Amino acid sequence: RSVMENMEWCIGVCVGIVVLFMSWWFLMKKENNNEIKIPKGNSGWPLIGETLDFVASCYSSRPVTFMENRKSIYGDVFKTNILGSNLIISTDPEVNKVILHNQKNIFIPAYPKSIKELMGEHSILQLNGNKHKKLHSIIAV
Repeated sequence: RSVMENMEWCIGVCVGIVVLFMSWWFLMKKENNNEIKIPKGNSGWPLIGETLDFVASCYSSRPVTFMENRKSIYGDVFKTNILGSNLIISTDPEVNKVILHNQKNIFIPAYPKSIKELMGEHSILQLNGNKHKKLHSIIAV
């Protein structure tokens, strides 16, 4: 092979890689436009997230500083990572009301593994939707 053939082959491979990358980027951008928007926030350090800031604020004279600081930066609803779990935190009463009423079962409550094990597999905390309503009505009587 001549130097010219090698150079043409190399340019062809590079152009192919660029075309593949641009196609992938375009498809990913198109998919992201259809997804639900996640609130602004900070996930903190890998693995530990913002756990250290959260725990430090709990031991301070004003434990609400963690929430107040993030609320002032990101707004009433923000994302964070505490104890290795990605969380969306709402400090807006109207948003909280919608979540707690949970009409049409839009939200599914989730609890840490330790709580699930402590309360048991058939706990009212584990049930959702109609099963939860039925058990709640039986308990309330």
